[in-house]
Amino acid sequence: MNIIELAEVVGETPRQIRYLIAEGFIPNPDGSRARPEYRESHVEAIAATSGCGRTTSRRRSGSCSRPRPRRGMPSGSRWRPASRW
Repeated sequence: MNIIELAEVVGETPRQIRYLIAEGFIPNPDGSRARPEYRESHVEAIAATSGCGRTTSRRRSGSCSRPRPRRGMPSGSRWRPASRW
């Protein structure tokens, strides 16, 4: 199967799959660079690495048990909004 078919099977984006390959989380595809072939072993490897918050269904459902990072300024920051004239 190609990367688009693989993405549909595992519920990830092709970009996320390429990232996982580049970082070494899943093995390189078989075949040539122009026509890579993904097998069932790639599906299993992605399923094993799809941690909390990686798949779109988990992101939307909010079933992640890890705390999410806080956004905005750090708590000890001295930044204040500008006062009006």
